[in-house]
Amino acid sequence: MQNKQSNWKESLQGLRLPASRKKAGADGDSGENRDSVLKGMKRDELLEILVEVYRENENLKEKLSETEKLLEEYKTLLARSGASAGGLEERLSGLEESQREQLELLRRLAAQK
Repeated sequence: MQNKQSNWKESLQGLRLPASRKKAGADGDSGENRDSVLKGMKRDELLEILVEVYRENENLKEKLSETEKLLEEYKTLLARSGASAGGLEERLSGLEESQREQLELLRRLAAQK
């Protein structure tokens, strides 16, 4: 079975399977060549290709799902850090105001002596 599998993989190497039965693609490759290779294959070989494409599709769906989850986590962290930065800015502003008041108080006390 392994030998058969490598045979059909080798025969399709470099050929892209068409989404529809077109005669020539935008990239200049011939749909007729792909069709002739596919027509020459046995049913079990075509089913193997279909199963492999299905598995690859499932893997890509899983990777997409993981990527979307990571993106949501990133967005959440970004929103939290923005909120934290806003809160920090308010606290720093309050601290700055407090320091100005203390400095003014020290100046008045120094002026009185």
